[in-house]
Amino acid sequence: MSLYRHALSIIVTWAVLVELAVGVEVKGCPVEVFGSTSILVCGPQTIRVWRGDKGPPSDSLMVSRNFTPPSYTKGVDSILTKSLSVHIDSATELVTITNVVLGLVELQESTHKVSSLGNGTFQVFQSFELQPGELLYGGGQVINCNNIDITNVPMRLHHSTATSPISYFASSLGYGILWDSNAVTTVNENATIAFDTNGEHHFNTSIRGRHSFEIVINKHPLSQSVLSLTLICSDRQPQSIIYWNSTAAMPPSISGRSSPIEGGSSCKVILTTQPQQPVTVYYNQPGHSSKLSLRANMSSGLSYYYHGGFVTPGMSSAVVGNQFLTGVTPKQPLWSLGYIQSKTSYRSQQELLKSLSTHRSLGIPIDSIVQGMGYWGSHNEWGPQWNPTTYPNPEGMSSAVHDQHARLVVNSWVNYSQSSTFATSLRGIDGFLPNTTFYDPFNDAARNLSASFVATNIKNIGADCIWLDGNSPFGVGDLPRTHLGPGYLFSNAYPLESVDALKNTAAGNKRNLVLTSAGFTGIQRSGGCLLGINGDSNWDTLRQDIIMSLAVQSSGLPCWSSTVGGYNRRGITSLLLVRWFQFAVFTPMVRNHGLGDNEIWIYGNETVSQIIQSALSLRYQLMPYTYSSVIEQAKPLQRPLTFDYVDSEVAALTDQFMFGLSLLVAPMTSASNTRQVYLPFNFGGWYDFHTGKYNFPQGWSTITSPINEVPLYVIGGSVIVTDGIPRQHTVACSEVLEVRVYIGNPGSCSFYEDDGETTNGGTLIYFDWSDSADILRVSERSGTPFNGMLTNRTLHIVFVREGHGIGPTPTQNPDRIVAYNGTAISISRY
Repeated sequence: MSLYRHALSIIVTWAVLVELAVGVEVKGCPVEVFGSTSILVCGPQTIRVWRGDKGPPSDSLMVSRNFTPPSYTKGVDSILTKSLSVHIDSATELVTITNVVLGLVELQESTHKVSSLGNGTFQVFQSFELQPGELLYGGGQVINCNNIDITNVPMRLHHSTATSPISYFASSLGYGILWDSNAVTTVNENATIAFDTNGEHHFNTSIRGRHSFEIVINKHPLSQSVLSLTLICSDRQPQSIIYWNSTAAMPPSISGRSSPIEGGSSCKVILTTQPQQPVTVYYNQPGHSSKLSLRANMSSGLSYYYHGGFVTPGMSSAVVGNQFLTGVTPKQPLWSLGYIQSKTSYRSQQELLKSLSTHRSLGIPIDSIVQGMGYWGSHNEWGPQWNPTTYPNPEGMSSAVHDQHARLVVNSWVNYSQSSTFATSLRGIDGFLPNTTFYDPFNDAARNLSASFVATNIKNIGADCIWLDGNSPFGVGDLPRTHLGPGYLFSNAYPLESVDALKNTAAGNKRNLVLTSAGFTGIQRSGGCLLGINGDSNWDTLRQDIIMSLAVQSSGLPCWSSTVGGYNRRGITSLLLVRWFQFAVFTPMVRNHGLGDNEIWIYGNETVSQIIQSALSLRYQLMPYTYSSVIEQAKPLQRPLTFDYVDSEVAALTDQFMFGLSLLVAPMTSASNTRQVYLPFNFGGWYDFHTGKYNFPQGWSTITSPINEVPLYVIGGSVIVTDGIPRQHTVACSEVLEVRVYIGNPGSCSFYEDDGETTNGGTLIYFDWSDSADILRVSERSGTPFNGMLTNRTLHIVFVREGHGIGPTPTQNPDRIVAYNGTAISISRY
């Protein structure tokens, strides 16, 4: 066992700790003690607050950074760094943190409480007073029906088959809070409300504001379930606040928030549950101030990190704090940005290879195919092994996939057949959670053994990536004890530890990627990419997916994938599937997944054509732009408009988002071909991507979107680098780049490329558009050469206008054709 795990194990198994003294450092953070509150100064912009009987634990499962002790000044009730002023009230020990450069209070505690439960465990509660107008994002993959901003919204950080909590919260003021607890946590919990025999609760509003609700499911049915909470007020039409209609296993809780309701309104909420089941409803009414509160009923102490104090604060500054604390995302393999075909299981290597070859013959772009569960044969649970009857040559199958310019992803589990040789080895090192078939990733020996078996049986046959499935075993029942201590102290961290166990399974200097069905704060550092919920095939799930994708990335986890089309495919229409693809191609990963046969050709040739034309061709054409954004851009690839615009209208938008620096996406989320779109003000104006029309109206407008188009808008002044050659799979370097210039404002972009596979090398080219001089300047190539780098290539320069430089295919008559050899050049528009 590593020294850090040994120390953490000692703490949570209730060994006696020595009282921390002034001058002690924890992971490079000097500790200053103010009564029962310890302040750890981890950097000029990073503070850790700890409250407990004996001082902070030696380490955190989430936080991976080793800090360098900063210079600071300690006063009687304060700490001052070059960026932050930390004040600790001498009577209440409430902490206030001020941005020194801007002179603004960023974080202000309002309440804290630590109650000892004995044996080194505590019930902890922490709340913060938010500033007027402050927005808060975070919590990860939780079910919020109609909001991304979680200010005052009650919800639960609790694993289930539908939820993956991320305990990081990003503020529009530019700071972030990492709630450093691995335990189940309630967020913004408030009063419960009672319903009469008609399922109604009546109330009157006092002030104007948004009302928030949470339904906590006390029993979790596995069959078809319907939950709804409808709000009816005297000043408006009824609002659907919470709605769940799915055959998928229900989450621990579902949240929702109303649109603003006037004060003095008479309202009622109507609760419907089918079948009848016990639920609890929490309600937060708007107040004159907003708070963030966090409660863990069993924890090893109260601990959180603050990261802020930036000179130019904003949402992007806040979100990057997650990776600063919990680990930076390694480079994502280029192929993983292409189309991924997945389903519960291919039944043989012949079936898998036939599916891949059919994609190629039909001209469907594809980069990887997933072998799901069941390839191990007669065992009821993962072994691991390949069934020699249906998979006689796994190595040959992998080679055949590679020969078709694709990658192989293989399913792996964390529970093992007890009759397998591997299970016998695990039992020999106490490697299972007690009385379960799930291995214990908190046990270093079990982690290493599991990783070696996965490498031997999956990576060594030539597979390119692992899909880690079922890695949220705790669910909602009693939690078994882990190697580090009581399960309830670590219940949310199981996915983090199981993904971390696979961080070194990539061969040589290849990039590591782990698709994971469950996630937690920090999985990105090992290449973890969170797969979305297996929801039903309906418009409600699509709308929920859009919200969830933005919530996850706003929590600081950069890679997420929708289950395109929904899981069960019951009742799905071609229209819904096409619109779902049109959304998914503007997320970090495009993965068609479902139960049974789900390849797109089963929906007919017209559907195939519409998906290729309106979604997949667009994804591949934009690959240079997308890949550069993933590697180079500090902002999340896909993000709410509040990251880029200070505008009162955009805060409530849940069905529009930015993709990269220049594109605004407004997916179609109903069977109608019309929708309302809001384009916020920017100095360059907006272009319609599909028509080239400029000065598209800013503000609200009603637009019509035919089935073969997704509403897509480009900021005037943008320079977008696209692939000048239509592709059937990703390529590291394109011989022809199409550079689209959207005149109207000065603008620039960076174009990054490397071999897409390894950690070796990488180059940058900058494109700068001078709107006043009508000149596009292309910089000298910089960076480190890499294998396969093109010394010379052709640039097709396109100055976009109505009818020219439009749509998802390369422009046939570019305005300039320029040879580029890595030296700087200037290109005039005229």
